Amino acid sequence: MDVDDYFEEDLYWGLVNSIINDKNVCIHPYLRMVENGNAFELKTDHGNTVAKIHHIDELLNAIKTAPIESIVFHMKDRNDFSEWIKNVIGDKKLGHALSYVKLNDPEKTRMALIAIIDYRIRTLRGNSVNLIFD
Repeated sequence: MDVDDYFEEDLYWGLVNSIINDKNVCIHPYLRMVENGNAFELKTDHGNTVAKIHHIDELLNAIKTAPIESIVFHMKDRNDFSEWIKNVIGDKKLGHALSYVKLNDPEKTRMALIAIIDYRIRTLRGNSVNLIFD
């Protein structure tokens, strides 16, 4: 029998993380910080770095405040946000959801990205088990 038969993926990882987290507080793996070498560099179309992002909370905040040209740059001909989430963060569910966002109206694209990422963060936090061990 598979683990998925008993647990939702998010709840499962929340439980596992509660047990092995060295800080003894549950943080879902998808909400953790990545190393500098795996950080997402939010850039403008001129190559200027707007923000260096290490976790999805930072991504959410950066998308909210970034110049619209940065959103366009990362969405034009590709979806860098979706790819980073899938390949670096490891959250295939969020990455897949973001892959459906297309660049039409840049501000509507920004709002769609914000809504999807915010919902996922709240879901991951809600499904994590916040236990503190002595």
